[in-house]
Amino acid sequence: MDIRDTALRFLANRDRTCREVREHLIGKGFDESSAVKLMQELKDWNYINDRSYAEKYFRYAGRKGRSIYRMKQELLQKGIAVADMEEALHRWEEEEGSLIQRDIREARREALKITGGMAADEKTTARIGRRLGSLGYSAELIYRVLEECRKGRVEDGTD
Repeated sequence: MDIRDTALRFLANRDRTCREVREHLIGKGFDESSAVKLMQELKDWNYINDRSYAEKYFRYAGRKGRSIYRMKQELLQKGIAVADMEEALHRWEEEEGSLIQRDIREARREALKITGGMAADEKTTARIGRRLGSLGYSAELIYRVLEECRKGRVEDGTD
């Protein structure tokens, strides 16, 4: 099987980043110069587009309740360039509105899933804190939401 077929089969199932495709090809035994040359062809054909990948990823991860910080870190780990990530984030912000308010809203929504709108006891508060931490929210935001939970003042996840 040649390098082009290998790359196209890898891309057939879902979108991939440039880094993912390059690493896959090198892992299959192809030399790096051939992989880099093919990467340019795939970009020219728009089979690989890191900015588009980042835009789709922000929408997907946003629906999952992940924080902006966590989403950025995950994209960096996938090899997305900072410029592509920031452009995609800017476009997503135009769709979503304020990203800070979005994080607050999503953190509250996650807390409500656990508390059901009732005041949280110590055990429930700890559970909410762990959940929000796993989603990548800042300590400041977690403490803010936890305080609302203790007082039973988290309502519908909006300001």
